[in-house]
Amino acid sequence: MTESAPLKNPVREYRMFRRRMLVAAIIGVALVLILIVRLLDLQIMEHPYYDTLALGNRIRTLPINPPRGILYDRRGIVLAENVPSYELVIHRDDIRNLRHTLHRIESIVPIRRQDLRLFWQLVRVEPPYEPVPLQRDLSTTSVARLAVNLNRLPGVSIRAHLKRFYPLGPIGAHLLGYVGPIHPGELRRNPGHLYDAESDVGQDGFERSYENLLYGIPGVREVEVNVQGRLVRVVHTEPPVPGDSIYLTID
Repeated sequence: MTESAPLKNPVREYRMFRRRMLVAAIIGVALVLILIVRLLDLQIMEHPYYDTLALGNRIRTLPINPPRGILYDRRGIVLAENVPSYELVIHRDDIRNLRHTLHRIESIVPIRRQDLRLFWQLVRVEPPYEPVPLQRDLSTTSVARLAVNLNRLPGVSIRAHLKRFYPLGPIGAHLLGYVGPIHPGELRRNPGHLYDAESDVGQDGFERSYENLLYGIPGVREVEVNVQGRLVRVVHTEPPVPGDSIYLTID
């Protein structure tokens, strides 16, 4: 004797069908909304980025070296501070022939031999996108001569920075030490990527002993530059944290 097939419940099957259709509709609407949000994001939020690419521009991330901490004697007299200065910086990723560019610069301002030697040492250890200083502490005459020729020197810029100054001159120099450009070997050992090719570090005395306190934390500046390497706009800035100032026990 054969068993009869169970009777179907049309009401229950209709409810299951409606439930499945509702779930499918919700998933479909969600996918459409995600697509719309992404399109809006591309058109509105990321439009400047893609507009930059369309123009042949690029976004460059530049380090901002922190102001070095001040050194005082125990009575509060300044022994070491920071004063403004200018340096000549090379952006290699915007330069086709680096040696040719250096020759063009030398036809405008003289380049010190020791600066050129340090520049090539840094070029060997720094990635191509990192700017490398060619000459520091430019005179006002050199700044003026370079400024009027920058449009003919793609990948070359003049940058303001702070240099170390000792108000008392040679007095106490053997204790205070001095600050100078980072050595390529130190740059390779760079703990925590605090330093870059433009960093000045303590080379002797208190400047070296208290380097980890005086240096601070670098900041970051994202800028848009055109195909000639000229600044178009600042995209984002994260300011540096200045180094700690220290009161010494000496008079």
